[in-house]
Amino acid sequence: MRVIQYTSLSDGHSRSADGFSSRTQSMAPAWNRPAALVKEGMDMTTYPSPNTVSVLGTGNMGAAIVRALLTSGRRVVAWNRTPERAHALVADGALLAPTAAEAVRASELTIICVSTTDAAQTALDGIALEDFADRTVLNLTTGTPDDAHALTGWAADCGVRYLDGSIGAYPEQIGGDDTLITVSGEETLWLKHRDTILALAGRSMHVGDDPAAANIIDAGLTGAFYMSSLVSFVEAVRYMNGAGVSNDAIAGLVDYTTAVLAHQMLAALREIDADDFDTDQATIDVFAHTSAAFAEAISAGSDATMINATASTFRRAADAGLGEKALAALHTLASN
Repeated sequence: MRVIQYTSLSDGHSRSADGFSSRTQSMAPAWNRPAALVKEGMDMTTYPSPNTVSVLGTGNMGAAIVRALLTSGRRVVAWNRTPERAHALVADGALLAPTAAEAVRASELTIICVSTTDAAQTALDGIALEDFADRTVLNLTTGTPDDAHALTGWAADCGVRYLDGSIGAYPEQIGGDDTLITVSGEETLWLKHRDTILALAGRSMHVGDDPAAANIIDAGLTGAFYMSSLVSFVEAVRYMNGAGVSNDAIAGLVDYTTAVLAHQMLAALREIDADDFDTDQATIDVFAHTSAAFAEAISAGSDATMINATASTFRRAADAGLGEKALAALHTLASN
């Protein structure tokens, strides 16, 4: 099977699969040259480079992944459905593959980060099964737990080594020591590729053998918690600004407020684990009364969607007989 030699026209050198380079020339005008040329080279299907990582998808997040891997000293082969969007990465040192299959053949690990799970599946479907031999696919495309199970089923049917993951960061944070990627799937695969993943996000962790675990956490913490928290924050700022409170004053309270929130989150987890919601602190009845008062005040002059939903939840819990319990007893509400 043919494997490519990538020629970066940004520096006039060709880089083959074995890492050596040779001087090349092109008669094409600079404005009309592709970012990478493909020539016959050694067979990377048989000899993938262990220090090479392939990346499918070079949107904002994919490009950040490519650059972080390059910064870590790794050789990166990138592919994008629209190659023009990947040209800028050549100047950073990336090599461009003309097809997803040729990118996969170049590396032991291929990272997929595209717009949708359907797009990821389409890219994978276009690659011959033999091209995946002895290679691992790490899918970092945002998706649902069902998406992860579907891709895991595809991988099992095709004999492909597969990990799923979720990026808990913005593109500008990729490569940072405090950045998090949660990874799920076979632990031996995680251990094999952990150093590469840590180069992208220094706090990355394996969260379970179930390939859907990372997406479950993403739906829960990023979706149900983080997104709704930010919406609540903007709603709160709108109300406070409208009442004359400056953003400088609000900014001075952010660290304290988030520290209290973190303390209460950990306390709630302990109470849920112990199944013990007795408390001598604020009860659900207290939260129900105060949230109703806050909702009324905010509704008088601003949109109050989030606080009204919160007050409704506390009232439902109180009506269900949980009024004397700690806030974490809301965890049992669905069964009442």
